[in-house]
Amino acid sequence: IRHLNEVTQLNPTDDESFVYLANSYLEQFRLTKKQSLLRYALRSYERAQALAPSNEIASCISMLKSQIGIKPQVATVGHDASPQSATAKAC
Repeated sequence: IRHLNEVTQLNPTDDESFVYLANSYLEQFRLTKKQSLLRYALRSYERAQALAPSNEIASCISMLKSQIGIKPQVATVGHDASPQSATAKAC
């Protein structure tokens, strides 16, 4: 997580790094059950979504908001949306 945070600071337009960071926060949450990690993951997914919208990331955001207790807004990405970086797998 520390290294991925550094990467996102060095290259704040790399959507893939934000997805990897969010996934790392989720994995850390699964191990520790520390709720603050869910919010960090959510922020990272939201940043990735802002950089390269995708339905997959939108689903992760919705799932996390539900888990945290934030009422999700109804917003979808068009059917033709696809991640610009296909190698990072979300949630």
